[in-house]
Amino acid sequence: MVESRRYDGPPTHVVSFAWNNGCRELISKRVKLLDMYGNIVAMGIVMSTDPTKIVMGRPIGEDFCEVAVLLANKPESPIFIKDDNRKTMKDAIGSHILWFLQYVQLDSKRQIGDQD
Repeated sequence: MVESRRYDGPPTHVVSFAWNNGCRELISKRVKLLDMYGNIVAMGIVMSTDPTKIVMGRPIGEDFCEVAVLLANKPESPIFIKDDNRKTMKDAIGSHILWFLQYVQLDSKRQIGDQD
């Protein structure tokens, strides 16, 4: 018997998108950064998913992506990977940070380079 269940966990559609299309497809996409409760904490652009690239002093790895933070919706929200200068979203505006892929959501608005 198959049960119908509602999934209330973290967003996973971006990870599925990346696995189905290759992580390179996320590069240059405008995204929403979510906290572990699914709240939008910032807007940004995915810059890299190369697991060997060093960002914030560590390799991106398989679970993260590099994001350029454009706007903090919740400025006091902590970031997942902190360093000496960046602890909250307001500290990260204008810089590149690591963010868990499973907490990245593609922005439903127009993407960079979209044509009418």
